[in-house]
Amino acid sequence: MNTQEILAILRGERGINPSLGIEEDDLLENAFFDLSKAEKNSFWLMFVEAVELLAANKEGMPVYLASRFIYSLSEIKPRHRPRKKNLFDFLLGVLDADSPNPMRAGVLLLLLVLDRGDAVFWKKQIAASLASLEETQDPTYGMAAVVYAFLGLNPKATIAAEDWGRLFLVMSELPRTPRLELLELLVGVEKETKEPVRLREELETGLYELAASTKSNVLPELKPSIKSVFKTWLERNEPHPAIAALLTHQLSDRQNSNKWAFSSPRQVLEGIYDARPEHGKAAA
Repeated sequence: MNTQEILAILRGERGINPSLGIEEDDLLENAFFDLSKAEKNSFWLMFVEAVELLAANKEGMPVYLASRFIYSLSEIKPRHRPRKKNLFDFLLGVLDADSPNPMRAGVLLLLLVLDRGDAVFWKKQIAASLASLEETQDPTYGMAAVVYAFLGLNPKATIAAEDWGRLFLVMSELPRTPRLELLELLVGVEKETKEPVRLREELETGLYELAASTKSNVLPELKPSIKSVFKTWLERNEPHPAIAALLTHQLSDRQNSNKWAFSSPRQVLEGIYDARPEHGKAAA
């Protein structure tokens, strides 16, 4: 298999059949597993060359499909990811403000799967992906890029409160809440974080900063959707007690109000402390 054959598949020039669930990345995966061991080694050089051409031409969907192919190989046991991950390091410099959202999502997914890029890189990608999401209002590929950027930074450094606040503020302006993507982000970050208490503190402050930017400290109209995502997160996940306490407190109904009001971080901590049984006994 040569570069042109790989390009033809990723550009949809070969026999895809979406009605049967056969898409470009499926065809490429089937072709890959038909190769001999020696052919698979040379395949990666051709694949990298193809992705380079697609990225240079800003061909969004083909780049995204290429990343989905890599992701699917990483999920198969034994894994079949390329051994020389640095072959893909050129992707660290291909994104700019004009990159289409499918390309941005694809590049970030590929780098995430291969564990490339340092904390500085991923921090920049959070800012860039949020700016793109705000501008394009794309809850699919735009939000996917945001998810991959957050997941990429999480193992490298703490996701700051300003990033959380910015995330929820941008999402409050979308025509609809990308619930599954937000749930994927929250669960992924919580499960992989090395500092759950620090995550709770940053998330809490980010939520408070969002509330402070709106009138009467009430989350904008989108709040029922985001609230339902948080509830689902608590139901499906086993978060650190500090994170569970924070969200349970914030999600609790207040005087049968349909508004989701926010307390300050200090009030949240004091409320949690006051609710502890041992604290009540001590006060008595």
